[in-house]
Amino acid sequence: MRLSNMAPKISIITPVYNMLSFLKPCVFSVHDQRVDKEHIVIDGGSTDGTAAWLGSRQSIQWISERDRGMYDALNKGLALAKGEIIGHLNADEQYLPGVLEYVIDYFEKNPDVDYIVGDFLMVNEKGEFISCRKAFPPFWPFFFSNYLYTFTCTLFYRRRVIEELKYDASLRSIADVDFLYQVQKKNFKGAHLKKFISVFTFTGNNLSQDPISKKEIEQYVSSNLPGWFRFANPILKLGFYFSRLVYGTLWHRGRLSYQIFANSCFEERNMFEVNNPSCRWVEP
Repeated sequence: MRLSNMAPKISIITPVYNMLSFLKPCVFSVHDQRVDKEHIVIDGGSTDGTAAWLGSRQSIQWISERDRGMYDALNKGLALAKGEIIGHLNADEQYLPGVLEYVIDYFEKNPDVDYIVGDFLMVNEKGEFISCRKAFPPFWPFFFSNYLYTFTCTLFYRRRVIEELKYDASLRSIADVDFLYQVQKKNFKGAHLKKFISVFTFTGNNLSQDPISKKEIEQYVSSNLPGWFRFANPILKLGFYFSRLVYGTLWHRGRLSYQIFANSCFEERNMFEVNNPSCRWVEP
């Protein structure tokens, strides 16, 4: 729990439900960032000891109660957040070392930018490398013609964004897509950082794999997007892959090394090194 009455520079929100073994390294990856921060964990009433463990961590602000899903939990976190910059880190994700300092510095040097997105690494449950996942500047039609390529664990918003917008908790799987669509509709200015921000653990149980995702996207496109989108969809699909090529998201040159928490003691990060890392677009 944050004891100071002064607002931190950055707030990180983590929704969780029965993922304690993943939550621990997630929390430590925030804790060792040497910046003025707060970490808000919203637990949906887990039965795996999450609440007891959170109660033992004085550095965390947390709630444990039943909710209506991840996006309801995120809205609770947004209501508590005091930072000028807001980030969303799921329990199966980690920040890489020094990232929050880099993010704060970028926003301070670019006062006209409202939100940023970066790149991330996909790993397995042992922390072993699977794939680089590189983004490019957000463009909402691509979110619906293909998929949300700006991943939430690399997104950070200024407070003025979340003061206007919240997640639509009635959407079970694609509220993050809707949120970023609304951000762009309101003409908030975004930027892409060519930097690995975080690590995403592929567990096989990730929300975007839920069959309801495709159904919600279809319903959303039909009900919320302008009519021209459906006619332009084939061109947008081609434009998306052309953009990936132009922005260099299909390859990573040179050796890659990263440090994450990948054991049970959490005394220090483990170093992983990869020769010729792949950027194949593994779908979570």
